[in-house]
Amino acid sequence: MSTRFATPLRKRDSGPNRSGPPENGGGGPPVPARPMWIWLAAAAVAGIATIGLVVAVWANDDSSGSAEPLALSAGDGGATASCLPFSVETLAGMAQAFEGTVTAVTGNTITIAVDRWYTGSDASTVELTTIGDAQALLGGPSYTVGSQYLISASDGAVNYCGYSDAATPELRDSFAAAFGG
Repeated sequence: MSTRFATPLRKRDSGPNRSGPPENGGGGPPVPARPMWIWLAAAAVAGIATIGLVVAVWANDDSSGSAEPLALSAGDGGATASCLPFSVETLAGMAQAFEGTVTAVTGNTITIAVDRWYTGSDASTVELTTIGDAQALLGGPSYTVGSQYLISASDGAVNYCGYSDAATPELRDSFAAAFGG
């Protein structure tokens, strides 16, 4: 029983390495020709992969911080809020921590321009959204346009009880100790 190839065979020159074995010296059976579409498909895949890599690198190359603001909940300050005693160890476990300057307080939204990220993001702006009056948060600061704050957050919500407050030398020292800088 003979086997037929779907790929056409072509007879190559009879010189060395121009046809299949014996031992690459030629003179053997003809070698199947590679159809042109295989080369074209390989070139297309390589081109698409290169374009994808360039776009991915370009999209991630934003040294000025991300264009989209980081959105955090400032909480509701309700009676269910409770505070743990402040510790640098607990602060170090926060998902996000930054120092920033309030640029706007509009309704239930506080917009903060990030001056320095300690951990968790590279956004240049953070928007805190409150439920109710932004000035009445339990254990939280009264946000004032132009003032600097140190903010920490976990699970998308700002942590208060001393973990987020107006920037002071003592709180800056705690953030530096918690995040190594």
